[in-house]
Amino acid sequence: MSFLKTCCAALALLSGAASVAFGQSPAQVGNHLPSQQSLRPFGLTRAWWGQAVMNSHRDKLLHITTDERELYTQSTNGVLTAFDSDTGKRLWSTQVGSSDRAMYPVTSNDDMLFVVSGMSLYGISKLDGQIQWDLRMPGQPATSPIADNREMYLGFMDGSMYAFDLKRVGELYAKSMLPRWSHLTVLWRYKTSQTISVPAVPGARLVAFASRNGSLYSVTKEDRTLKFQFQTNTTLSAPFVRWKNNLLLASEDFNVYSLDMANGRYNWQFSSGMMIRKTPVVIGDELYLTPERGGMFKISPETGKQIWWRPGIEEFISASPTRVYASDRMGNVAVLSRQDGGLIAVMPAERFTRHVVNDRSDRLFLATETGLIVELHELGRDAPLYHVHPDWLPLMPEFAPEMPNEVEGGAAPPAAEQPEAAARDE
Repeated sequence: MSFLKTCCAALALLSGAASVAFGQSPAQVGNHLPSQQSLRPFGLTRAWWGQAVMNSHRDKLLHITTDERELYTQSTNGVLTAFDSDTGKRLWSTQVGSSDRAMYPVTSNDDMLFVVSGMSLYGISKLDGQIQWDLRMPGQPATSPIADNREMYLGFMDGSMYAFDLKRVGELYAKSMLPRWSHLTVLWRYKTSQTISVPAVPGARLVAFASRNGSLYSVTKEDRTLKFQFQTNTTLSAPFVRWKNNLLLASEDFNVYSLDMANGRYNWQFSSGMMIRKTPVVIGDELYLTPERGGMFKISPETGKQIWWRPGIEEFISASPTRVYASDRMGNVAVLSRQDGGLIAVMPAERFTRHVVNDRSDRLFLATETGLIVELHELGRDAPLYHVHPDWLPLMPEFAPEMPNEVEGGAAPPAAEQPEAAARDE
C-alpha cells in the first residue's frame, strides 16, 4: 500500500511539472506581445511568436542562437528547442545532458547541432532533434565547439585545442562504440600554455584559436602545423571573427587588430577607447563594435577606418539594407540609419530583454527570460535578406490551422498545450 501511494505521488508530481512546462496560457502570452499597431510607427511587423519548452516557474532562458533556417533556445534545465526561423513553427525539443549542468551555446554545421554539457559533447540531428551520439571529453571544455562538415574544434581549460574527425564519429556511432571509444575520434591536439578563451575560427585550410594570455595561433587543419603565433599586449576580451582571409580580434588594451590568417601580417589597429567584451559583428564589408558604455562603431574591416559612431548603444541586434537595429542602455530597440548611424526611432522592448545577435539575416528575434520569442521584420520585407548567403531563398512556410475546428481530429488542443505551437501573425 505504501508503495502504491509513493507511485501515485510521483505521477502527480510529473503531471504537475508537465502542466507548467510551457509556462503561460495563450491569454497571458497575448498580454505580453507587441501589437501590430504599436509596431507600425517603427516600420515593423510581428511575423510570429513562439514559446520555448521550459518550466517558467524554475527555468530561465540561457542561450538563444540562430542560423539561416532555424532558431534555437537553451534553458537552464538543459532543454534545447528548435523553431523554423521564418515561420515560427516549433520543430522539436529535446533534453541535452543532465539538468543544470554548465552548457555553452549550441553551434551547427549543415546537418548537425553540437552542444557541450558538463564533460560530454552531443551531436544532435537538425532534422528531428534526436541525439545521434555523445563523446566523452578528455578534459573540461572551455568553449563552444565549432564545426564544418568534416572537422570539429573544441578548446579546453588545460590550454588544449582538439580537432575531432566527424566522419570517424559517425562510423563509431554506427558500430555502437560511443562514448567508450571517444578517444579514437581525435585528429590532433595542440597544447598552449593557458586556457583556450574563445571558440576557434576555421578557414578553408587553417584554423585559428587563442589562449587566455592573449596568444593567437593559426595552424593547418590537416596536421596542426603552426603558421604563426601573434601575441597581444593583454588578454583577448571577446571572441574573434573572420572577414575574408583576415582575423579581427579585440584585446583588453581597448584595441581591435586585423591580421592575415595565413601569415599573421598586421593590417590595421583600431582604438575603441573602452573594453570590448561583445563579439564584433561582420555584415558584408562592415564591422560593428559595441564597447562597454562606449556606444556603437561602424568601421571598415578592410582599412580599420571609422565610418560612424552612435552613443548610448549596448549591442547589435540585426541589419536590413537601410537600417541597423540595436539595444540601448535602457533595453529599448534603437533604430539607426545604416548609412550614417543617425537615430531614426527608439522602440520600447518592455519584457523582451533577450535577443539574438543576428549576423545571418535581417530578422529581429526578441525574447523574455521565460522563453517567449517574437520575430519582427520591416514592413514589406516578407522574404528574409541573408547576409552570409545572399543568394539563398527562404523555405516555403508551413501554416498551422487557424481555427480550432481545423485541427486534425476536429478538436482544439487543451489550453495548457497551445503554447507548444508557434503562432504566425498574418
